[in-house]
Amino acid sequence: MRSERLLPLRCAWRWSWVCGPGSGNQYYEMVSDPLANRTEWDGTSAVWFDKNAFRAPAAGTFATSQPRNVLRQPGFWDLHMSLRKSFPFGTRRFEFRWDVFNVLNHSTLSPAQTNPNVADFGLITSRTGNRTMQMGLQYAF
Repeated sequence: MRSERLLPLRCAWRWSWVCGPGSGNQYYEMVSDPLANRTEWDGTSAVWFDKNAFRAPAAGTFATSQPRNVLRQPGFWDLHMSLRKSFPFGTRRFEFRWDVFNVLNHSTLSPAQTNPNVADFGLITSRTGNRTMQMGLQYAF
């Protein structure tokens, strides 16, 4: 399974007549290619997009330079496995089950920071995902 999440960059500031009450968030202006300086995970962080590629629009104006869905959060994939074995026990049976989630122990990058008011804007600072196993025994009668 593979999935990606959209990553809209918006500000919550309200400006004059453009962002009045109930008008929602305002998009940022894109001034350069946000993917130009992307880096790989180095064990502590990764630059997912260039924070200098965006700026807040001028007061009283709409941001018109950001194409739709230009950025996406990191995708992920997982491989799960389940084994089941039934053992007869007279007229009844026992069923043993072993489930393994994330069989290959593949880690996934966490979402990039999308708040432009923090120092790690545009960075991914952690990874998630570890192998998890569970076993179960069921008595069917």
